Amino acid sequence: VGLVSKPALNGRVVEIGRRVTGGKKAGRYGVEVDGEQYAMKSSNLEADRAGEQAVLEGLVGRPDLNGVAVTVGQLHLAGPHEGRYAIRHAPDGGEVEVLAIRSANLRRLAVGEASTATPSA
Repeated sequence: VGLVSKPALNGRVVEIGRRVTGGKKAGRYGVEVDGEQYAMKSSNLEADRAGEQAVLEGLVGRPDLNGVAVTVGQLHLAGPHEGRYAIRHAPDGGEVEVLAIRSANLRRLAVGEASTATPSA
C-alpha cells in the first residue's frame, strides 16, 4: 500500500515476517513477495480485513453510502478491483449490489458502536 519505489508491489499479498531491529532498516518488517525479500514500513502494510465490521466513509462517487455500516468481504487480489474489498449492500432490503471499496474508505466500527451491516461477499 503506497509504495513509491516499488509500485508493482502495491495491492499484493505478502507474508509478513519479523520486525527488523538493527541497521538502517530498523523498525521495518521483513516481507516476502514471490520469493523476494523486502523490508517495509508498517504504514505500507495492511492486514486482510475480511469479516470486519466497518462504516463506509469518504466515498465521492457514492456519497449516499457514507455512514452505512457493512461487513467487509474478501480482498480482490487480481482484476479491475485489485486491492479493494468486496462489500455487499442491500438498501432497505432491496436488491443486493456488490461494491469494490478501498480500505481507506472503511472505518472499523468501535466496540459498542451500533451496526446494521449487511452480509458481505
